[in-house]
Amino acid sequence: MKTVCVDASFALAAVLPEDKRPEVRRIWSSWEDLGVEPVAPWLFAFETQAVLRRKVAARMLRLEEARLAWDNLLGLGVKLEHHERLWIEAWDLAERYARPTTYDAVYVALARLLSGELWTMDRTLITVMGKTESYLRTV
Repeated sequence: MKTVCVDASFALAAVLPEDKRPEVRRIWSSWEDLGVEPVAPWLFAFETQAVLRRKVAARMLRLEEARLAWDNLLGLGVKLEHHERLWIEAWDLAERYARPTTYDAVYVALARLLSGELWTMDRTLITVMGKTESYLRTV
């Protein structure tokens, strides 16, 4: 089965009312039709929850909307993966691209280790790494 790595920004764009939601949903639907499995590192669960909680705290979402978004996120079927070299690869990528943290690099590292694509809505990530890491995708 083919896999694609998704980051929190891409998955959240599929479940929250955002401008790119229809495009993201079309991509997700095509993966379902083709039997493509979305995967993410364990960080994904914590990062997506943190974003939803922040939106509730900032009154950008009501609690009920955030819970529904969380349920819908779980329904996307993102499989959480770990690879024994994940942290080493993430550290090396963060170093290579002079990133102050490894958060984004963990997603990039997993995509590399699985020889797959990484789908993201993070324009900074695409700008910083996209020229040399050709498997980064966005809408």
